[in-house]
Amino acid sequence: MRAADGVEAQLAGRVYPDVQTSGTLRAQGQTLQASVSGPYTALQAQVTGRTTAVALGGITVPLRPST
Repeated sequence: MRAADGVEAQLAGRVYPDVQTSGTLRAQGQTLQASVSGPYTALQAQVTGRTTAVALGGITVPLRPST
């Protein structure tokens, strides 16, 4: 899937009877690991990896320093 903001996700997995997918998400030159899971009434998404601050669709996710 490619969004207008230049975000591209490539996920694979199950979509019935619930969603259990994982794969990569590319945004602003960065590649992250992504997953979407759960029942259709309560989907959860998780994105992990090292990144600089990301700004998409008016939302900015700041860089969180390593501890």
